[in-house]
Amino acid sequence: MPAQPLSRVKSKAGIKWGPDALKRYPDLCCIVMDTISLGSQIEYNWSVIIVDLLRAEPRAGMAMYEALAGGEARRAALMAASRVSLPKNDYLLVQAVEKALAPTRRNRNNFAHQIWGISDEVPDALMLINPAALREFEVGVATTNFEMSRGRKAKMFPDLDRASVMVWKKRDLEEARSSTIDALSILATLTGALNQSYPVPGISAQARRQILRWPQVAQALQHSNKKKTPPTPPQPRGARRPAKPK
Repeated sequence: MPAQPLSRVKSKAGIKWGPDALKRYPDLCCIVMDTISLGSQIEYNWSVIIVDLLRAEPRAGMAMYEALAGGEARRAALMAASRVSLPKNDYLLVQAVEKALAPTRRNRNNFAHQIWGISDEVPDALMLINPAALREFEVGVATTNFEMSRGRKAKMFPDLDRASVMVWKKRDLEEARSSTIDALSILATLTGALNQSYPVPGISAQARRQILRWPQVAQALQHSNKKKTPPTPPQPRGARRPAKPK
């Protein structure tokens, strides 16, 4: 079962957040750091693929890739390089790998950039808080303080939106780490296949079979192929279907 929002686990639970939150459960902290580290290795492997795709000008290609701000821009550049450098079937496989790895990328980014907390009412678990919800909460507190100072009248302080707080228990964190290990393995296979293909970049049949053993990649590729197949036009009423050749 994936991580659940606190509003579903325990809607009235109190939350503490800050740099000391992870120290409460050092074993869970280690799993979080493992997942972030593995995710960083995945991002590095994608940059290696750019070098393999742009063989004539690898230094210039890497400079342009690193100059792009943000992960979305880098992924768009990577897909553009794949589209012009690879045969169509290989490009579609790279695209399917990128889509299949999206959940592990989101986990890594959330673990690294969101706010960790704990709750005494939900022991042996870490709370991951969306910073946007936390900022909204702080603005509400400041606004309430200002209004009370002007009106000299007590008011209720706003509460943090617990639907924006995800509860990560040990099994959830272990599943996230395991899926990231699988993702890195698949990407390493793709990186090795492109690195060993000369003189033209490509993916060998053996590497392709190995990559497609991962169900998420196979499903993403199947979905991509379905989108590219034009729908059969509807037949008018009374029209005869063309006879099949004998």
